[in-house]
Amino acid sequence: MVLNKKLIIILCCCFLMIGVFNIFVSAENQYILSSETKEDHVIVTTKHAELYIKKGYINKDEINTIAQKIEIGIRDLKDYLGEYNKYNSSELGKIEYYIQDHHKINSSAIISNGRVYLSHVHLKKSPYIHETAHILLDKNAEEVPDPWLKEGLPTYLNAKFGQYKPNIIGDNNNLAKRTQQYLQNEEYEVVLEYFPAPFNRGADERRAFYWLSASFIKFIEDNYGKEKLLKLYNAKRKEAFTISALEDNSNEDIEESSKSVEEILGTSLEELKENWINSIN
Repeated sequence: MVLNKKLIIILCCCFLMIGVFNIFVSAENQYILSSETKEDHVIVTTKHAELYIKKGYINKDEINTIAQKIEIGIRDLKDYLGEYNKYNSSELGKIEYYIQDHHKINSSAIISNGRVYLSHVHLKKSPYIHETAHILLDKNAEEVPDPWLKEGLPTYLNAKFGQYKPNIIGDNNNLAKRTQQYLQNEEYEVVLEYFPAPFNRGADERRAFYWLSASFIKFIEDNYGKEKLLKLYNAKRKEAFTISALEDNSNEDIEESSKSVEEILGTSLEELKENWINSIN
């Protein structure tokens, strides 16, 4: 009789442990709807995304992690953008993510067909929020805002919503610290002089422009609010095929940008830039 009671207690404990484990697993995978392997790809589906991951590139836990991050990221971006979200998932379907094992190709977003190509996922610092933001912010690639808005807002949102372990990225997402580093480095004086018009002679200056733009965006949101920032993003646009280094630096484009800033924020672009730099210093 005593033995039977002990056996019943042991069985109850086992069932309880199994139940707790199932709840834990369910919580971990609440964002993943399905996962299957086809030929050389693992296909993972969430509510808003479909991931095509090169078979053998990352392990199962890493697959679950990036899928969850992407799904949470889409939800965060949709909440942040509200009515300014231009991607209609019910009409256009899930956003497709292609995750391959080639690491020399930069991550990119193809706005016209809702596709994102992510590199360096194995390093756990892929800019998945940045590229997703491009998809949600623009209907197509035919008309785009000025470069400091087009790249600055996604870079800012990646720093705001991206989930990265501190030991992997350190202070890389600290916009104030990165901006100070660029302001104090003479090598980037010309980038700052032209800013917010882009001046990119190479990868380092291009990277600096992205981070300076993100910092500028954060300054606008902190001082004028999200609504005015998003209105500014959607205010003045131009046909993508007309954009070139010369056009971006033209007086006409600078005047148009300043006009938008003045209309929405009540200050000139030059004054805004000066106030931003003073706030960093």
